[in-house]
Amino acid sequence: MNLALPILLFTEPQAPLMTKSKEYDEIMLGPVKVVPGEFSCWDKHHINGPMTLGEIVEFYKKAYDVEVTMLSSGKIILYNSYAMQPQVDRLAKNPLQVTFDILEEHYPDWKDTYEIIIGAESAGIDVLMPNLVYHIKKE
Repeated sequence: MNLALPILLFTEPQAPLMTKSKEYDEIMLGPVKVVPGEFSCWDKHHINGPMTLGEIVEFYKKAYDVEVTMLSSGKIILYNSYAMQPQVDRLAKNPLQVTFDILEEHYPDWKDTYEIIIGAESAGIDVLMPNLVYHIKKE
């Protein structure tokens, strides 16, 4: 409500847009599969740490039968399977260690979650998934 204006308006929020599988996506220029089912921007996967990037990749392979091609967070890429230099060493580290290696900054102690964006494919088709919320285990 804005009391500075001489109008009173009531609105009802719309339902969030749902991401759905498509035979042809105009942005991706090909078919897109959505796993699991359909989701909105509000939906997230939650995983409790400590887990390494390799364990996260294996979790998605077993649970959803997808090949994780990229893990990123904010402005950094934690893992990229298509990289010119193999990033296999990163798979043995947890997301916070990889972030420190790249940025040379410690992740803030007061934060207890870390959001990871997942890029994946299945049988050559791009897969869209909700973001992953990695819960940091405090000692």
